[in-house]
Parts: sequence; C-alpha cells; structure tokens
Amino acid sequence: MKYSTVAKLIALNFVPIIVLFFGWVFGGLQLSIAGGSQYESTYVIYLIIAIFIAAMVMLFYRAKQVDDELTESSWWVGQSPDFIELSLDHRLQPIVYMGYSLVVFGLIGTVIGFIFGLNGIDPEAMGDLPTMISSLGGILQGVGIAYYTTLVGSIGDIWLGFNILIVAGALNRLRLRALQRQPA
Repeated sequence: MKYSTVAKLIALNFVPIIVLFFGWVFGGLQLSIAGGSQYESTYVIYLIIAIFIAAMVMLFYRAKQVDDELTESSWWVGQSPDFIELSLDHRLQPIVYMGYSLVVFGLIGTVIGFIFGLNGIDPEAMGDLPTMISSLGGILQGVGIAYYTTLVGSIGDIWLGFNILIVAGALNRLRLRALQRQPA
C-alpha cells in the first residue's frame, strides 16, 4: 500500500473525530470550549485548538512525504549514513514542539483562569458572608477556565503524541531502508 502511514493515521483518528463530531452535534463540545464562563475573552482554548489542528496538518503532510519516500524515492543512494541521519532526525521536531506547547498553553490558561477567579474577590469584604458567597461564582468560573484549558491542552498533546509515534515508526523504516541500500 502506497500510503500506509497516512492510512494508519486516518484509522487512529477516525474514532476520536467521530466522538468530537457527536460532541459538537449534542452541544457538549461548545460548552467545554467556552468553559461555561463569562471570561471567554481569554481565547486560550481557541489557540490550543488552532495549534493542534496545525500540528495535525503538518503531521499528515510528513506522513505522506515519508510514504512517498518509502515507495518511490532513492534520494539516499550514494549519501553518507550521517547525511541520512541528519536529514531524517529533525522532521518531526516542530510537531513535537507544538505538542509541548499545547500543554504549556493549557497551563497558561490555568493561570489566567485562577487570576480571573481571584480577581473577583474583595479582600475588604471577606468578613461579610453574603459577599463571600456572591464572589464564589466568579471563583468557580475562573477555576472552570483553568481546568478546561489544562484538559484540552493535555488531551491534545496525548492525541498528537500517538500520531507522532506512527510517523516516527515510518521514519525509522525509511532510515533502515536507506541505510541497508547503501553501497558497501
């Protein structure tokens, strides 16, 4: 099969995409993206989703590129093993970095959420029970932002990581094939 790595990626992503589709249809996804919060102006979750989508597009492009090289290319013929290693080693680095950034932006969203949550507290009114109870809603909304961004960033990183493993395996097959076909 010419595009076996791309086919594996499609198979791996089929069920999660169907789950996301039904989550969108039934409204659960919109609620989790908004975080159930009045502080939607943070837009951190939208940034996390955009980075995830960009990383997946880049990953599918790399998978197609590796599949093409596994079936048709002979760019490695006559090249030194060092050249082969260097040309293959760094292909996934930007995508791996994007995965790390998903977690980091999730943590940034956590900090922003706690800042929003704690911003509504008036230290002068902490002795007044009704005022403390009314400020509890703002705290809970901030915590909602915090947990949703961390959750979305972490899930995105894990999902992207499984896809990276598939493409890394194909890159290793390409590396082995290139090194085995070197002239003695």
